[in-house]
Amino acid sequence: MFGSLLSVLVASAAVTVALPASNLPHGNSDDALLHILKGRSILGPISTESPAGISGGQVASGAPPLSSFFDGLKAPYPTNTWWASYAASPGNGTAAGPFPYESALNNNGVVYGISDNREFDGTSIKQPTQTDWCTSFSEHQGDFANHKATGFDTQTVTVQYFQDAATMTAYLVPGSPYMTFEYSGATPLLTSMNGGIKSFNGQTLEVGGSASITDTEFSVLDSSGSTYLIYALSSITLKATAVSSSSGTIQASGAFSGILRIVKLADPNHKDLLDQHYEVYPTAVTLDYTLTDTSGILIFDWTTVGDGSNLLMLTYPHHRIKLQDPNFPDTSALGYLTTKGWMYPAVGSKWSMLYDLTSITWDAPRALDSSCSDAVLQGLEYEIGQLDVSKAPIPGDFYYWGGTLAAQGRLALIADNLGRSDLVTPVIDYLKASFAHWFDSSSPIVPAYETAWGGVINKDGATNVYVDFGNGYYNDHHFHYGYFLSVAAIIAKFDGSWLNEHKEFINWFARDIINPSPEDPFFPVTRCRDWFAGHSWASGIANGAGSRDQESTGEAVNGYYGALLWASVALSTDYINYAKLLLATEQHGAQVYWHLYPQDDPAGRDNPYPEADLRALTTIGNVEDWQSGAWLFWGDLKTEIAAIQILPVIPVNEVLYDTQWVENMWSYTMPELVDPAIGDEWKAVIINAYSNAHPQVAAEWSANLTAWGSGQTFTNELYFIGTRPNPSNAPICGSLPQNPYGSFQIQLDSNGNYVAASSEDTNLKASATSTSSAATFSSAYVPNSGTLQLVSTSQFVTAGQTGDAALAAGSAVASTWERFTIRQKNGAASGVYSIKATSNGLYVTVGADGALINNGANEASSAGFKFVKVGKSDKMMFPHAALIALAALPFSLAVSNDFESGWDQSAWPIYAPDCNQGGTITLDSSTAHSGTNSLKVTSPGGYCGHIFFGTTQVPSGDLYVRVWLKATTALTSSHVSFITMPDAAQSAGKHLRIGGQNSILMFNREQDDATLPDLSPQGTATSTGLPAGSWQCFEYHLGTDGSIETWLNSNTIAGLTTANNPNAQGWSRSSIIPKVTGVYFGWESYGGDTNTFWYDDVSITSSRVGCGGSSPPVTTVPGTGGTTLTTTTSPPPATSTPPSVGTVPLWGQCGGNGWTGGTTCASGRCVKNGDWYSQCVP
Repeated sequence: MFGSLLSVLVASAAVTVALPASNLPHGNSDDALLHILKGRSILGPISTESPAGISGGQVASGAPPLSSFFDGLKAPYPTNTWWASYAASPGNGTAAGPFPYESALNNNGVVYGISDNREFDGTSIKQPTQTDWCTSFSEHQGDFANHKATGFDTQTVTVQYFQDAATMTAYLVPGSPYMTFEYSGATPLLTSMNGGIKSFNGQTLEVGGSASITDTEFSVLDSSGSTYLIYALSSITLKATAVSSSSGTIQASGAFSGILRIVKLADPNHKDLLDQHYEVYPTAVTLDYTLTDTSGILIFDWTTVGDGSNLLMLTYPHHRIKLQDPNFPDTSALGYLTTKGWMYPAVGSKWSMLYDLTSITWDAPRALDSSCSDAVLQGLEYEIGQLDVSKAPIPGDFYYWGGTLAAQGRLALIADNLGRSDLVTPVIDYLKASFAHWFDSSSPIVPAYETAWGGVINKDGATNVYVDFGNGYYNDHHFHYGYFLSVAAIIAKFDGSWLNEHKEFINWFARDIINPSPEDPFFPVTRCRDWFAGHSWASGIANGAGSRDQESTGEAVNGYYGALLWASVALSTDYINYAKLLLATEQHGAQVYWHLYPQDDPAGRDNPYPEADLRALTTIGNVEDWQSGAWLFWGDLKTEIAAIQILPVIPVNEVLYDTQWVENMWSYTMPELVDPAIGDEWKAVIINAYSNAHPQVAAEWSANLTAWGSGQTFTNELYFIGTRPNPSNAPICGSLPQNPYGSFQIQLDSNGNYVAASSEDTNLKASATSTSSAATFSSAYVPNSGTLQLVSTSQFVTAGQTGDAALAAGSAVASTWERFTIRQKNGAASGVYSIKATSNGLYVTVGADGALINNGANEASSAGFKFVKVGKSDKMMFPHAALIALAALPFSLAVSNDFESGWDQSAWPIYAPDCNQGGTITLDSSTAHSGTNSLKVTSPGGYCGHIFFGTTQVPSGDLYVRVWLKATTALTSSHVSFITMPDAAQSAGKHLRIGGQNSILMFNREQDDATLPDLSPQGTATSTGLPAGSWQCFEYHLGTDGSIETWLNSNTIAGLTTANNPNAQGWSRSSIIPKVTGVYFGWESYGGDTNTFWYDDVSITSSRVGCGGSSPPVTTVPGTGGTTLTTTTSPPPATSTPPSVGTVPLWGQCGGNGWTGGTTCASGRCVKNGDWYSQCVP
């Protein structure tokens, strides 16, 4: 596929530059002006729809362009280009080019120079702007309004000074070693700006002296030691005058029509090459590109006067690395040291630079390492569970909103990649709820179309440069809108109707930063990109569009990644590949100019920074036109400087995180990586980048993180690490540490005392000498850490940031200060743990009075604690471990219940793994399959709304389960479970689940998320839905050989049977043979679905009983040696709900919102585990 941009840009391809005939550049025909009037554009505009209807309407900038500069041209105008200071008021700021020169426009003419001063101050290399000469003509009377742009393109701008019929046209072309001026009926005048004139064509001039010479070639030496050559393409008489020791002039003898080319002679040896090529000069450039899915050739094709094959230009390091078949003279023939390294010569008017285009879009290019799957899925469920649609954020800006929502959007992509489509919907609903505010004109922050320059901005920032990092002044648009487009693309990927409704709205943001065509009448071409410089500029028009800079290459790359995602769902293949080209060139620019390599040869041709001391800093923080260094506008930490070149962590950046750089950066930042005073937010992304080379090491480090910043998540952190290249094939994640989860008493290892706390004294103190006076704490999962909740008061333990007070159980909700990392203590006996507070990264010590205080600077200073399990086992276990560790039951077993004698919670206890936030179970007499009673399960939706009841009495051989059930609502596309079975054959805490997805019944293996049947169209067709509103007989068989059979109302469900099932490929990829240790009935939703189920006539046996009849009211379990195990006790009278009087057995529910049952525990005490659930515990 081929594409090209117009060679020279005007406001629209249909607009003719309106100049008086007398002001046209002298000697140019209509054909020569063709680049101003029209051009070719194979890749046209993304759209030409007017953004006037955007939610914030239209607004005018408080800093509009100089009307005189764009006289005769129409908006849109460039805002971030190297020459933006020419157009932004007051119009006389220093421009970042045309390199190797820097320049400015003053009242009389063009001021320019090349710095002779390069210094390193320990942080940055600096080449302060140097003005050597001002080129003008004597007829010009100094009226600042008497100059304007006559044309511009993606790299060049043509500026004309005029006075009556006299004109001077400057062709300002980056990469040209010569400054080129075309005169028409004007008298050339050059004024020295960096000292007086010492000699002219070899003639020494004293102050007041002059020399007049007629020729086509001249040289002038100023008192600062700089030499310039002046080439005239036709004979001219020039008179040089040493006006004073600090000033001088060179003036033609009269009006001249022709070309002057002026060049700095940095080395006498350069003159030969300059002499050979001065007669061919560029006036404009066409930006072309040849694109395929995997490669892109970026083409610069200069418009020249003269034979283009003899055009002499200068290259930056990034050009030389990518140029194909170049004509490079020797580097000794010509060179200028600039901020970004040596510019060396190339001959020819057409350059072709080859880039590899990424094949990565939404996901990592390889599967998640199996050793990381459990942790990633656990984090995914948790982090998505925290997204409350009703609390979706109202945007307060583009930048922070975008970074946060894009990170949350990646959760949907990871869920989709891992086959957890049930988790996608809640993320998309959350994103849509927040995104909807952008469409609402009454929202506190709205986008508006700014008419003076042409672009979409934060409306409040149109006249206030401090709003949203200067967004209204066109700062950082690629940063801001890359995030914005990412969020929109993720929503659109999963919701086609949303895409169709809002496509044009989102296109306005895409056009703002990646518009490829000057035929778009509302947006400039690739606003932030400096095609010659090889990267983007973040700075816009603020402060007169002063020095260009960019300090966050990671977010610059993400700008074009967001555009790639949007193009992938909303635009054609052409725009997808164009976005890939922008992405590839931005990544390459970042690696060349922001990544530092101490190993590089200081004299290397393509080394942009010869200074070894600078390269030892490993990462440039900010590149400006005149300085480049390891610093930021807002921070000076090594980790900050490195991290801002890494974040956000997105799949395409495995190209950006090259091995040599990440290893250099890792070593350089190590003192801060191990410093607990420095936040994990920066460390997290550095660990991610390092994982590209060393994933196993990175995974170990990642386990110590407890904060990831608003632009990153635990899930994306570990998913990225787990999808890195892994040539060793060793498990990437191995055994990642976790807190112990469950109910515990905490014992100080040094003296055996237990931690006490109560409502009367909330401070945690190791003062209890026995378990009877010890406090019980509930430890719950948070990624890489957890919370501790005092069971007796339901208050969370909090740790102050100062570390000068005792931990206290005094917070009703758990946030950052209520999180703790509990790990095996180094050097201590097994089972002795240290506790670290995430609020300040310090370890918990014990004071003289026994108070627990988070003030330990390192792990060695921490106290050691034992976590004594409270419950049926005195051994500390991780989630669900107690279930898996149950003794083997008899090979043959039969358990059943019809609930006509009530609900015995000691035999059929509640099971709510990890958390319970509202699920309830009640004995219900309003409906039953047989008799009058059934168990009713209700759930508010969401993972922590889950609740089950069931038994651990299952046979160790063949397992047959028969249950009559009734649901109020049919299964939907979301993933749910209504039967869950702890499975010892899977990893700790994992379950074999039966439920629904894609509106059909299915099995789900939690460890690898495999489904039976495959959720393909073919697999889905082999299962069936679950009819709602009536009783259904559901049966299944788990064989000792791993086989599965399933029946609904006595009919085999082919898709839920393993034998001869072509749609069980995902299921059969694992050799796991289920070994369930319990069977539980209830409801668990992973996407927010709610439902009500009733269960009756449950039978758990070693042989199939079928659907006939109900269950016997009391059953016995045949044991070995003639023993009998009874599964029921003397039941309470049958009621429609659990008894409101009497006692509740141990582990039974004893309270919660909506609970009408018993509240008195037969043993132990009733402990609140949230508003919806209280439980009898020892």
